[in-house]
Amino acid sequence: MIKDTAITKFMAWLFKSDTSFKAVRHVDNDILKLHTDNFIYADSSTLNNYQFAANIFNKKNKLTKYFDKDNANYFVRQIKQQRKVKWQLRIRDIQLFDTIELVNNRVDKVLYSYSLPLFSVDGKYVIIIEAFYCGLVCGGGDYNLYERQQDNSWKKIKQFNHWDE
Repeated sequence: MIKDTAITKFMAWLFKSDTSFKAVRHVDNDILKLHTDNFIYADSSTLNNYQFAANIFNKKNKLTKYFDKDNANYFVRQIKQQRKVKWQLRIRDIQLFDTIELVNNRVDKVLYSYSLPLFSVDGKYVIIIEAFYCGLVCGGGDYNLYERQQDNSWKKIKQFNHWDE
């Protein structure tokens, strides 16, 4: 469906372009799990209120401006076809961690986590969860929407479904 090289290229671009980060990025080796229920297109009558609140196509996110039902189904297919649960990234200045140690309920370095990037049917957009963890009651994240630019770089155009501790 989506080639591993496209995923790796996007992730390399994401890490390289993140200017909020000046040193080595510590990344959780586990790929954040996406749930297909969160990608059911908004016109579905099978959604209950709880599912619709977590669904990316809820009205407040205004994603129907970018995606139709075909894209929603394409996202679900990508989630279902995910083969790997661990990142296999070899990118300079990225350290992958399988485990972390807490000292006084905190970690010594912020640990970042990412979902599988989901590409739109036309390859113009990517949705990815970006999260961070800094201790038992410290962390957060959100879904981010990126748009491919003419020079094949990406631009973050929307954040949604934000959470924090």
